[in-house]
Amino acid sequence: MNPPIALAPNTERLKALAVQPNSAELRIAELDELLADDDRWLGQFEDVYEKACAKFDEGGDAGEVVLLLWGTACDRMSAYQSLINDARTNARGQFRRRFIAAVTLRMERLVELMRTMVVVWQELELETPDAIYEAVWTIRIPVVAQLRAMWNLFWSSILHPRSETTIELKTGRVLAAD
Repeated sequence: MNPPIALAPNTERLKALAVQPNSAELRIAELDELLADDDRWLGQFEDVYEKACAKFDEGGDAGEVVLLLWGTACDRMSAYQSLINDARTNARGQFRRRFIAAVTLRMERLVELMRTMVVVWQELELETPDAIYEAVWTIRIPVVAQLRAMWNLFWSSILHPRSETTIELKTGRVLAAD
C-alpha cells in the first residue's frame, strides 16, 4: 500500500513568493491560497497516518507505510525550514512576519505528528535527519509561560504540599490539581 502523499506541490511557489518584489497585498492573497493548499496536504497526510494506525490495530502490517510517511515528513520539514530561512533573508515588513508565522504554524503541526510517530512506532527506530533534528526535538517554552508555571508550582506547594498538580509547560496553566 503506497500512501497518496508526495511532497506538497506548492513548495517552489512559496519559495518564489518569499523573495519576489510584488506588492504586499498581492503577495498576501497568493500566500493565503498556497497555505490553504498546504493545509489540505497536511490533512491528507494525517488521514493516511490514521489509516495506517487503524490497519495496524486490525492486525495488519503498516510499517512500510509509516516509513514512507516518515520520509515525506522529514522532507517537508526541510522544505519548511528552507522557506523560513528564505523569508528571513529576502522578505520585508508585514508580509515577512505573516509568512514566517504561517509557515511556522504548519511546521508545528507537522512536528507534533512526527513526535507522535516516533513514540508510537518505536520498533521502526525512525531516525531524525540532523538537518531537522533541532526543529523536531526542541520544545520552546515562552518566558511568561515559564514564570507562570514556576509560580503555580510554588503556590501549589504552599497551599497543598502533599497534592499533585499537573501544569502545561507551553502555557504555564494548571491542568489538574489533586
